Amino acid sequence: MGGSGSRFESASKASRIGHNPINEAQFLEKHTDIVRYLVNIDGRRIASAGDDGTVCIWDTLTGQCLKQLKGHGLRITGMLSLLCGSERILATGSADKTVRLWSVDSDSPPQPSTHARDTHACTEAEGEDSGEDTPSNCCRHVLSGHTGSITCLYAMDNETLCSGGNDSMIYLWRVRDGTAITRIERQEEENLHCLLPIANNSLVTGSNSSFLYVYDIKTSKHQVLAYHRESVRCLVSISDTQFASASLDGAIVVWHAQNLTPIKTLTYPEQYLDGTTKAFLFSVRKLVLLSKRYIAAAFGNGFKIFDISTRECILSEANCHEGPVTDLIPLYDCRRLVTCSVNGCIRIWGIEQQHPVPALTNVPDPKQAPLTSSMKRNVRAVCFGEMWCHADAVNSLLYMSPSAFASCSHDGTVVLWKDGRVQSQLRLRMARMWQEMHEHDTTLTASPSGGDGAHTSMAPHEATSGPLVPPPAGVSTHSDRVAKPVVPASTGVPVPEYILDYALMLRDEKNFSVEQVRECMQEMGHSESIIKALLLKL
Repeated sequence: MGGSGSRFESASKASRIGHNPINEAQFLEKHTDIVRYLVNIDGRRIASAGDDGTVCIWDTLTGQCLKQLKGHGLRITGMLSLLCGSERILATGSADKTVRLWSVDSDSPPQPSTHARDTHACTEAEGEDSGEDTPSNCCRHVLSGHTGSITCLYAMDNETLCSGGNDSMIYLWRVRDGTAITRIERQEEENLHCLLPIANNSLVTGSNSSFLYVYDIKTSKHQVLAYHRESVRCLVSISDTQFASASLDGAIVVWHAQNLTPIKTLTYPEQYLDGTTKAFLFSVRKLVLLSKRYIAAAFGNGFKIFDISTRECILSEANCHEGPVTDLIPLYDCRRLVTCSVNGCIRIWGIEQQHPVPALTNVPDPKQAPLTSSMKRNVRAVCFGEMWCHADAVNSLLYMSPSAFASCSHDGTVVLWKDGRVQSQLRLRMARMWQEMHEHDTTLTASPSGGDGAHTSMAPHEATSGPLVPPPAGVSTHSDRVAKPVVPASTGVPVPEYILDYALMLRDEKNFSVEQVRECMQEMGHSESIIKALLLKL
């Protein structure tokens, strides 16, 4: 489990109907304990964290561990990613009662904070206070003030972070310098499970209590909302005027965000405890908003998808796993749903029907119906395949692209799951791009250089074929030594078709930003004039 290598295997163990397209699995092994959290950093990098107190940054294309962030003295209990200005920041909360802010884009040494201490007695955030941070860890600030484990982190915006946990306080922090903006004293004594900013500058919290507490950020005054019968575990924003809450008793309630009244219940089981074991039969562990109209819930050992406007359950599977469902995510523009469970299994779901139905969302393939097709059209949930790679409970799933996702587990591993057909197309396009780029550069280098018929000669090793795949970082190739012609800067510089195709693939299929495409093209050695003309086309 402590190795750094990655391996590929066939991911589909069984298929009940149709074809499971997710058939590539890549194991990422760096953690030494349970991995509980996954977050996206950008279109190419993800972060994982868990009980070993370490954050690992991964390249999702290669599976390489790019960086390990160490500094927390105990297990990490919460993590999120945000963009502060132009700097990508990871925020982690821990059982060591601190929040750390990490810069994942820079290897510069952390600079001590120079701001004055907060009037609420929050300590200064310094990246060097623990003695464990190194320049490669990029810890910008350590936020102290909590007296218990931090279990909830939420980005109010890219400049403000909210934290709460197993103590009596909620803090709002300024991300830029790590100072505490304000703190709110919680009125419920129970441990915090979730928090959510809502309208009127308010925060709603869910805890071991069956009540929801709503706090005014400016005045710290609070209101209590009663509807649930057991601990509230999930909060999700539906719109500016609505949010939903879910609890261990299987109740899912939609609330008005401004006047704080319940609008409707999507489900409210009367009998929610097992008569013998007293276990919760329909505990809701995850709510996922599919659109402003549809919401999905991990419901006991199965899942449900609701039409929020009509309260109708349009798709459900009561026993899709042998244990409680811990997470779920949509794939393929809501045409597939992926679920995971405490038994270590991951399954992919779709719908079966007699005739195609019109799509309710903008999707590329009209032959497949989205999961949000109405139950009135006689559809049912169908398992398209099982994926077994983890040896223990799967804790979290992370959407990476319409055809790829990641999972993490009690077994200490992270697995990248990908559509083999899509990945084969990407590899073929990359191979074609590198081959054509080498042939293009070789042709330009060997072209006549003057009117006397002279031409540039090449050594035998320079005339051989270049690599069909990108060489490892730091490894030179023969084509690296071929002198590239200097192209004058001009808006009329032609962009070779293979370069444009590759850039479009990065943008459309790998979700690269324009700046990431620029960096990739620079790493490949293209001239600034070519890159400038290329970016204009994007």
